Amino acid sequence: MHDYYEKSMRALQLAGLGESTQKAYTRAVRKLVDYCGKTPDKITEEEIEAYFLHRRNV
Repeated sequence: MHDYYEKSMRALQLAGLGESTQKAYTRAVRKLVDYCGKTPDKITEEEIEAYFLHRRNV
């Protein structure tokens, strides 16, 4: 999974996003991954919806 984060950070940097935005995006993805217990490429649309509902109710 470490490789995924490195690739993501590189893509965010190439997109010209600021450092704080990069950190916020990475943190958001990490929370989703922690919730689902899977790598990002294995997370389903239904799991993302469940995560959003979870976040709204926290």
